[in-house]
Amino acid sequence: MTDVDQKFINSRLDALHNDIHDMRQALRDLSAAITKLALVEERLVQTSASIDRAFKAVEKIADRVSTLERNGVDSLRVSRWVDRVIWGILVGVGVYIAKHTQLL
Repeated sequence: MTDVDQKFINSRLDALHNDIHDMRQALRDLSAAITKLALVEERLVQTSASIDRAFKAVEKIADRVSTLERNGVDSLRVSRWVDRVIWGILVGVGVYIAKHTQLL
């Protein structure tokens, strides 16, 4: 083998060595990126689960609010009737007192 052939083979081996080194570095970078991607995916799953729990809680609260609103309307009706009964009793007592004190 001539000296030129030896230099050519050495230069090709050096280039191959550099290429393999670059490939190893790229694989390390890819490995780090995949690890970060897995962490992001895990956090995304946790966030999604948290959002689902929050929506379920909001739905429960909305159901409770609608129940309270329905009960509030019924309570208002009852309250009006109680007010009318109390006023009726007061008027009756007032008329009774007025008759017995001879104001009427």
